[in-house]
Amino acid sequence: MKTLLVTGIGGDIGQSLIKCIRGSGYRFRILGIDIDIFAAGRKEVDKFYNSPPATEPGKYLNFLKKVIKLEDARYIFPTSEDEIGFYNLQRAFFGKNGIKVFINNAFIIETFLDKLKTANFLKKYGFSVPDTYALDSYHSEASFPLLLKPRRSYGGKGLIYVENKGELLFYKKKLKNYVVQDVVANADE
Repeated sequence: MKTLLVTGIGGDIGQSLIKCIRGSGYRFRILGIDIDIFAAGRKEVDKFYNSPPATEPGKYLNFLKKVIKLEDARYIFPTSEDEIGFYNLQRAFFGKNGIKVFINNAFIIETFLDKLKTANFLKKYGFSVPDTYALDSYHSEASFPLLLKPRRSYGGKGLIYVENKGELLFYKKKLKNYVVQDVVANADE
């Protein structure tokens, strides 16, 4: 029986993926990993491992090597943004070891995990997007209020609403790898 490893099983995507695999009609042994020891999806997998975060790449890779060897996992389905970024950078390692990782190609990942690259790509192809600038090179191109967002984040993490130039200057000195965007709706929307 083939062994699949699903990451981020505490999240909605990880749990949905497990349900899809179970409902596919094919029989697989499913391993689940998550940084949360109490991850919601742990009861839905055949075996659960508590992992270090993918934002600690050395620890995460060493952990994966042990689990892959112990469980003979040949297929990996990353589900969180941090993990997808990690696996994207480790393609050669997994390919060399005969492990299939189910992620998009490098261009898609590198473009769409970065808010500035995403906005520039969409604008280039005629999509309507909020004006988006790198915070470190921003020079008052848009009017207030503004949103500051980490270039790489998800779920509204790190989002800052800026109402005036004083606030903007404060955050500009303090934050790295952020974007500035026009606000396209009011606070209620």
